[in-house]
Amino acid sequence: MNGQPISGTSARRRGVRLGALATGALLLVLTACGGDPAKDDAGSGGTAGGQKTGAPDNAASQAVVTILPKDGADSVATSGALKVTAEQGKLTTVTVADSKGAAVEGKISADGASWQPLAHLSGGTQYKVHAIAKDAEGRESAKDTTFTTLVPKNTFIGHYTPEAGTTVGVGMPVSINFTRGITDPEAVEKAIKVTAEPAVEIEGHWFGNDRLDFRPEDYWKAGTKVTVELNLDGVEGRPGVYGKQKKTYSFT
Repeated sequence: MNGQPISGTSARRRGVRLGALATGALLLVLTACGGDPAKDDAGSGGTAGGQKTGAPDNAASQAVVTILPKDGADSVATSGALKVTAEQGKLTTVTVADSKGAAVEGKISADGASWQPLAHLSGGTQYKVHAIAKDAEGRESAKDTTFTTLVPKNTFIGHYTPEAGTTVGVGMPVSINFTRGITDPEAVEKAIKVTAEPAVEIEGHWFGNDRLDFRPEDYWKAGTKVTVELNLDGVEGRPGVYGKQKKTYSFT
């Protein structure tokens, strides 16, 4: 140029270049400040309007587990007091065991809404309950409690024959004589289990309210091993009177 005047054409070209540079710089500034709207929406896990779609993965379970008696309860009845239920979900696991680890057999209802023991509890014993339920989304809710059953003031036992380890005649029944008259024979009989090897059907028969015999319809087969399980501990045989016996023995 060297002091020479600039032509009209050159001036126009220079103006176009400066304008393009200015426009490019403005676009860079806007991009840095505003970002990509589409990417922002995708990163937030929502729609273009900013609203989230679906519940978070770590949402708490809606299932509610209830255990009776309440945690820490004392002097709990040995029958009818222990219950486990679930709301807004279904029970999947229920375990109940005493301080020695002996489990209490129970059953979850078909609809998963409740669990109850299949037998009575022992007296003066601490139990631990662990229950798990799942809600409709498969999320788990768990609860643990501990309680202690009552200590009976009045008790009874059963004196039995034949004695453990003896060999007897094929016509000898299992006979149990109770120290107190029984007014709930069904509960007491349910707490006694008699089995034979080889297997045979065995039935119980009451004589009055203080004697219960078990025997097959005919005779025992020679050489049969008979096993008797007395699970009377905690059974309320009459109002306020509880069994205190838990023993298993056999004879031939």
